[in-house]
Amino acid sequence: MKKRVKILFISVLILLGSIGYLCFHLYTKPASQIVTSGADIHVTSENMVSSFALDEGEANSIYLERTVEVEGVVKEITFKNERYTIFLQGQNDFSSVICDIHPSRVEGIKDLKQGERVILKGVCKGYLMDVIMLNCVLLN
Repeated sequence: MKKRVKILFISVLILLGSIGYLCFHLYTKPASQIVTSGADIHVTSENMVSSFALDEGEANSIYLERTVEVEGVVKEITFKNERYTIFLQGQNDFSSVICDIHPSRVEGIKDLKQGERVILKGVCKGYLMDVIMLNCVLLN
C-alpha cells in the first residue's frame, strides 16, 4: 500500500512539473520572437502605470500577456542574479514599469544612463504596485 502511494505521489509530481514546464515555454515568448514580432501596444510608462493604478482589471484586459512597446525615462538600472532590470519612471516616484531584460539582449544596457528616454519591448505580466514586463529588449 505504501509503495502505491509513493508511486502515485511521484507520478503526480512529474505530471505537475511537466505541465508547469510546458506552460512556461508556451506562454513565454523568447527574445527572438519579441524582436521580430510587432508590438501589440505602444504606450508610455507613465500611461501604462496610470492605467493599472486606476483600474487593474481593465488594464489587465489591455496589457496582460501581450507584447508591449513602452517608452519611458530610465529611473534605475540594476544587475542582480545575472539579470539586468530597467525601471522606467511611472506616474510618480513610487511607481514604475519594471523591465527584466532577456539575457541574450543586454547589449547597450550598460551604456544607458539614469534620466535617459528609452523604448523597450517585452511581455506584460501584471501589476504589483509596479508594472512587470519580462523578456524585454532595448529598441533604441
